[in-house]
Amino acid sequence: MANSSNEKYIGVPISFFGNLLDSIDNILQLKYVIRAIFILNSKNTNEAFIIPLELEQDLVIRRELAVNTDSHSLALARVTLDKCVDFGLLKQTELFIDAESEKTNIKNMVYFLTNDFNRMTQERLDRIMKIARDKYIELESFTGFLTQELPNELLDEEIQSLFELYESNIGLIYPMAAEKLQQIENEYPYKWIVEAFSLAVSYNKRNLAYIEAILRRWQDEGRGNRIDRGDSGSITIGEIAKRQQRRKQI
Repeated sequence: MANSSNEKYIGVPISFFGNLLDSIDNILQLKYVIRAIFILNSKNTNEAFIIPLELEQDLVIRRELAVNTDSHSLALARVTLDKCVDFGLLKQTELFIDAESEKTNIKNMVYFLTNDFNRMTQERLDRIMKIARDKYIELESFTGFLTQELPNELLDEEIQSLFELYESNIGLIYPMAAEKLQQIENEYPYKWIVEAFSLAVSYNKRNLAYIEAILRRWQDEGRGNRIDRGDSGSITIGEIAKRQQRRKQI
């Protein structure tokens, strides 16, 4: 039976529901595990990994830490991912960053879903590890943006719903995208942003640059009954609604 809604689903490994679930003794760690599974399932095959910094800087986790200020996010991320390894949910391999990082006692690890890792060729693993290294360097540069104390403006209900909208329609939200969304939310009406997301999705233009271009056009030329469709023409709001309805019926 076909699913008539736009709800997406992810797979949860059976190993999660056994001894691993029994070993989790607080709600925050449970959220870390579930979020890690979500992140891994949301990535394409070339980025099917997770590093602790991704959990530490994840906006869903940061909002939780705003009310659990006694938890150290990066330490808990590492402990949680290592626990997933111990109970067979994940596999791990060490990531070399640079000679300086080798002098520390903390190893930089990359984690994979066990089934994915077991099917991985050495060539693919080497390629993914290069991507993981770049991701580590990128996220490390944002440690000043998302500190232990999450900025109050990122706890606002409207910006939270925009983060959810982003992840539902574009992909995982990292600090750079969160910062850009915050800027957009400060510049344009919330209703406009939601409608711009809907328009971008309807034309499979799933990126913030396209969404921001729509908003700028509405601001500069006025937001009337006709909407830019990204090329030389335009369509009415009614036409968009009809097209979306037809897609749902297919």
